[in-house]
Amino acid sequence: MSILSLFLTLYNSLPKKGVKCGLDAYNLLKKKYPKVELTLFGLEKNPNISGEINYIYAPSRHQLSELYSESVVFLFPSLEEGWGLTPLEAMTAGCVVVGTNTGCMIDLGKNKENVLISEPGDVQGMVNNLTYVIENPEEAKTISFNGYNTVQQLNWENSSNEFEKQLLKIVGGNDEN
Repeated sequence: MSILSLFLTLYNSLPKKGVKCGLDAYNLLKKKYPKVELTLFGLEKNPNISGEINYIYAPSRHQLSELYSESVVFLFPSLEEGWGLTPLEAMTAGCVVVGTNTGCMIDLGKNKENVLISEPGDVQGMVNNLTYVIENPEEAKTISFNGYNTVQQLNWENSSNEFEKQLLKIVGGNDEN
């Protein structure tokens, strides 16, 4: 089994989380690459998914860390998101995030630089991006590396400096700091 066949995503039955689109994309990809494997994790005891898909119910922090570390791709199929922490967790673990242009991806995602992005609900776009990861392993490594570096910039010092800079702009102060 190729390491590029290990995909991970969050399961949530809320329609806005886009899980149906993500599963549709996975099923289309599986027709071309039958050895791909998908693992879902979540807090629902009896998710409505195929028996061939691995599901981890309420993983501990340690289990979740292992899931991220063992996966190459994190699929983020949300149709609508306030922020979305799971893609950032995945980037921290070195996963290539294949996501939609919503939540944190709007602010942090740069297509084919640190993530692969399609529009929310664009199943074929997700399939194309998943295929890209499989067929371009060197580029996928670069995207993974850049994603990791993006998340490393999210710290209190950088956030407080940016906040201060924005406040100074509001009050008309010097924003050159």
